[in-house]
Amino acid sequence: MRTAAEVGWRITSQNGGESVLGPDLMLVTPEEYEEAVRSGDYFRGKPAIVIEVISSSERKKARFRKIDLNLEAGAGAVVEVHFAKGCAVIYGPDEAIPEIVKDRLNWPFEADLKVISSSLK
Repeated sequence: MRTAAEVGWRITSQNGGESVLGPDLMLVTPEEYEEAVRSGDYFRGKPAIVIEVISSSERKKARFRKIDLNLEAGAGAVVEVHFAKGCAVIYGPDEAIPEIVKDRLNWPFEADLKVISSSLK
């Protein structure tokens, strides 16, 4: 997997309209990453994981809309990192209720939340 930080992701909605999302971080296959670099266009694949760093000024309604868009467009998981609350919230495409993690992520990848927090600040 390759990480793509603050790279636009072009999606096509169910009604055929196109939008560009801008996640803080995505994990994508090396082939999809190289295709986006080669084409000079937005990423068009389906990231395995989308990571969003949440600030206190973000509105809940807008955050939930972004989560829905990411999952509907094929992201394998969306992870919201909340520094102020000291936790991460993991949304999966088939999960009705997100998982809240305070210390260690075990899905969709393994990581200590403190390590993520220190590397993203």
